[in-house]
Amino acid sequence: MFEQVQPHETWPGGDSMHLAVIRRTPEQFTRQFGITFEHCQDDLDEFVIAAIELPSGTQVWLERHAGDPEKETLIVADVSVDATACVTEVFEQLEIDAQEVRWITPRASIPERPSIRFG
Repeated sequence: MFEQVQPHETWPGGDSMHLAVIRRTPEQFTRQFGITFEHCQDDLDEFVIAAIELPSGTQVWLERHAGDPEKETLIVADVSVDATACVTEVFEQLEIDAQEVRWITPRASIPERPSIRFG
């Protein structure tokens, strides 16, 4: 099971990458898993963020910007992670299925499995 943690001050690999956009709001993650989101602001927009640590030790962020018209959440990870392994683990831990995925990074491929299917 994942654990909610404080977000990294800086990403270990020096930068982050967007892994996927999921058709689920932060409020839905809160109701289903008890994840608490912080309200933040950068030079572009207000947003909410929550960091979780996966069983593998990889930290991922769940983000939603206030200006985003869609009811979706962005999943972000360190640029140095294996994208396929990370996406697979996130989807398993957060019980994300194919119908909820609006976009996934081209750096990741998902193995054909009953719980996660694309296409």
